[in-house]
Amino acid sequence: METTETEKTEKTKKRAHIGRYGWLLIIFGACVMMMGGPLWDAIAMNALSGGLAANIGVAEAAILSGVTIAAIIQVFIVLGYGFLMTRIGTRFLMGALMVLSGIMVILLGHISNYVVFIIVWAINLSCASFVGMGCLGELFGKFFPTKKGFVLGWATCGAAFSTILCVPILNQGIARVSMPFALLIIGLITLGLGVICFFIPHSPEKIGKLPDNGDSDPIALEMIEKSKESHEPVWTRAEAFKNKNFWLISIGYGLLYLVTPGVVMQLIPYEISMGMAPTMAMGLLMIFAAIGFAGSFVTGIMDQRIGVRLTGIIVCLVFGIACLCGGAFPFNWLTNILFVGLLGFFNGGINNIPMSHAVSVYGSESFSRMWTFIFPIIRVISACAGVTLALFMNATGSTRGAYTLFGILAFVGAVLVFFTNERLEKEPGKAPVVVK
Repeated sequence: METTETEKTEKTKKRAHIGRYGWLLIIFGACVMMMGGPLWDAIAMNALSGGLAANIGVAEAAILSGVTIAAIIQVFIVLGYGFLMTRIGTRFLMGALMVLSGIMVILLGHISNYVVFIIVWAINLSCASFVGMGCLGELFGKFFPTKKGFVLGWATCGAAFSTILCVPILNQGIARVSMPFALLIIGLITLGLGVICFFIPHSPEKIGKLPDNGDSDPIALEMIEKSKESHEPVWTRAEAFKNKNFWLISIGYGLLYLVTPGVVMQLIPYEISMGMAPTMAMGLLMIFAAIGFAGSFVTGIMDQRIGVRLTGIIVCLVFGIACLCGGAFPFNWLTNILFVGLLGFFNGGINNIPMSHAVSVYGSESFSRMWTFIFPIIRVISACAGVTLALFMNATGSTRGAYTLFGILAFVGAVLVFFTNERLEKEPGKAPVVVK
């Protein structure tokens, strides 16, 4: 039977040929994710809390409280980054934020004032998180409008290396020399990545290439060209606020980002309380990260093969089941393996799904405008993880009870994502049309 042009396009899309330049972008994106938000959300604290507390002259608990305050402050800082991205372009903002993040990291090793620590941590966290969870989505959306799932799946694998590489660098640097020296190394790496950002082309056309390495979905290309020709934005903020997808994506994935840190915060104490040796429990962090590397890649493939909406639903459901294995189900070797394994596996994938879904719904040209508001909502919900964990533990009297409630929240997230659309088509000034 003769193969139609549409079938050929679909097969090419699923093979995800992205070219040599595409792989270079993936490698760079993975490096950015390694030095980005996941490292400074919580992972770096495993190595830095004691040294920072000693430098500033406060208890470690105060440092952790300061990090929570900084996480809330950075949400408001991030609001301005989306506005800047539409004004100065992705690569310039990306470069500026990475350079600023590197400077803040270096400063962390020389801070002796608690208030200054909170401000510096908030600025660094805002820069690192928006580069990984904002700029990369915009960049890859322009280069790979219909292959973004595959590309983001590979690039977000870099988040796993925050634990595998960055934490050992920090630990060894602190043990062998000093904390300022360890932070200097991380800061210089971040600065170097920031300089590279300024040399990345804003779009594939700038280097004589077509989106998706020349085999993009014709409909997607047509929508991109229309949006470029028009001086009018495809989506206005008012139109986005009235569209259900804005709120469903923001809250649905926000709940997923609430569940993840909420569970991981007590993962080691939980395992120790259930009888695991402390050294083995600490080893779970490395296993968790390694499994997440594979999960990020698999999630990207799922996005490419079955669509971002269905992938998002599956990830939320799996998170819910994992939490129930750690909470509601009787504790044994099987439920514990499922708990840590499923949670760790898809933890690597949640970094790319919200971005990919937003690009899919709003298009690469409107992504930055919409993400300016979606991302802060997700971060606000995520910042409540510690408070939510405390409330759940007080309400149920145990970590297992809290994990059960987190599982329910993940199922609520799955329901919200279920009611989103996979893709919309829209022309400036007209109502969006549901494609699927």
